[in-house]
Amino acid sequence: MLIRTISSIVFLLIVIPCILLSDTPLFIAFALFLSVGAIYEMLKCSGIVKNKGLAIAIYILSVLPVLPRVVGVDCFYRIAFPLIFVCALILLTVYTFMKNKPDLAKTVMAWFFSAYAIIGFTSLVLLSELGNGKWYIMF
Repeated sequence: MLIRTISSIVFLLIVIPCILLSDTPLFIAFALFLSVGAIYEMLKCSGIVKNKGLAIAIYILSVLPVLPRVVGVDCFYRIAFPLIFVCALILLTVYTFMKNKPDLAKTVMAWFFSAYAIIGFTSLVLLSELGNGKWYIMF
C-alpha cells in the first residue's frame, strides 16, 4: 500500500507541470505516460498484470488520450467508442480461450477501473483542446 501511495504522489507531481504545459506536445506525452501508469497500477491491484493476453487487451486503450490531438475532437468520438467496444470484445474473447483463467470479477473490475482512468486522462486532453482549456483544468 505504501508503494501505491508513493506512486500516486509521483503521478501528482507529474500532473502539475503537465497542466501548465497543456499547449505543447509534452502534455500528450505526460497524459499517455500517466494513463499507462494508472492502467498498470489498476492491473497490478486486481492481479491481472500477470496474464499477458488480458493485460495487452487493456493496454490497447492507453492510446486514447493521444487521439483527440491526432485525429481532431470531432473525429475522436467516432473512433473512441468503437475502439472501447472492440477492446471489450477482445478482452472477453481472450478470457474465454485462456487456460488458467483468473476470476471473472477481477477481470471486469480491472477493465472498468482502467476505462475510468483512461476516460479521465482523455477528458484532460479534450479540455486542453478548448480555447481556454488550461484554465478549465486548473480551476
